[in-house]
Amino acid sequence: MAAVLKQSDAKAFKYWKMSADQEDALSQLNIGIMYEEGRGVKENSMEAFKYYKMSADNGRAEAQLEIALWYFYQGNCNAEAYKYSKLAAKQGNVMHRLCLII
Repeated sequence: MAAVLKQSDAKAFKYWKMSADQEDALSQLNIGIMYEEGRGVKENSMEAFKYYKMSADNGRAEAQLEIALWYFYQGNCNAEAYKYSKLAAKQGNVMHRLCLII
């Protein structure tokens, strides 16, 4: 079963990557998750951040919150963290998690 899941993850990564390269924000978010969790690809936090940031800059609220939290957990509770948390909050569907940043 694990081998099937690995193949499925690798196949999902391949197709989401093609969409991500076409500026699809959901696909960029999914690629970020896959890099962060090492699903279908070797775990790579820098690539995860890169794809989360692309997705956030393309308007995906979940990615905006991920970027804000990334800055926060790195000890950089700065203008960038605030910018992305505010963008996510404006979309309304993640406000319950913003208390982590404040």
